[in-house]
Amino acid sequence: MAVKVRFRLYIVISLIFFGLASLTSLFESEALVQVDASSDAPAVSVNDNAAPTAGGTPGNANPLDRASADASYCDRSQIQPAWLDHLIGPGVRAACAKARQGGGRSLAHAVGSNIPKMMFVFLPLMAGVMLLLYWSPRRYYVEHLVFYLHVHAALFLLSTLVIVLGIIGNILPRLGSMGGFAGVTALGYATWYLWRAMRVYYGNGRALTFLKACLIFAAYVISLSLTLVGTAVVSLLSA
Repeated sequence: MAVKVRFRLYIVISLIFFGLASLTSLFESEALVQVDASSDAPAVSVNDNAAPTAGGTPGNANPLDRASADASYCDRSQIQPAWLDHLIGPGVRAACAKARQGGGRSLAHAVGSNIPKMMFVFLPLMAGVMLLLYWSPRRYYVEHLVFYLHVHAALFLLSTLVIVLGIIGNILPRLGSMGGFAGVTALGYATWYLWRAMRVYYGNGRALTFLKACLIFAAYVISLSLTLVGTAVVSLLSA
C-alpha cells in the first residue's frame, strides 16, 4: 500500500513537471516562430556555396531547393556497421527527411512526448545500479526502486519551482536574474539532497556514501545518455 502511494505521488509530481516544461517550451517555440515570421531578412540557403538562381542570390533559395537539399542530406546518411544500416537505415533516412521538413519541430515534439515514458526505463536501470552498490546487507530490488521514486519526485518538485521562478523572472524584468539564481541554488541543493538521502536510507558513513554518490552520478550520466539516445531514435522513427 505504501509503495502504491509513493508511486502515485511520483506520477502526479512528474506529470506536473513535464506538463509545465512542455508548456514553457511551446510558448518559447511559438515566440521564435512569430519573430522569424515578422522578420524581413531573406531566408538562408542550406547550401551557402550554391550558384545564384534565376529568382535571386544563393541566400534566397526557394522552398523546393531547400526541401531537395534536406532530402539529399538524409539520403547520404549512413549507419555503421553496414548490416545495421541495411536493417534500419531506410526507416531512419525516411524519418530524417520527414523531421527536417518542419524545421525539426515534429521531432522535438516527439522527443518531448517520449521523455516521460523514458523515465519508466531509466528508473529501473538506476535501481539495478543501486542493487549492485548496496549488495551487503542484501536489499530487495523494489527497495532501491522506491528510493529512486522518492528522489526523483523531490527533484521534479524542485525543478518545477525553478521553472515557475523562471517564468516570473520573464514576466517581471526586475526579477530577470531570479531564474538563473534559482537554477544554481537548486543544483547545489539537489547534489546535497541525493547524498543525504542515500546516507539516511542506506545507513552508510559519510565517506562511503560520498564515494557511492560519485559512482551513482557517473552511472546516472551514462544511463541517462543511453536512454535519451534511445528516446531520440524512437522519436525519429515515429516523428
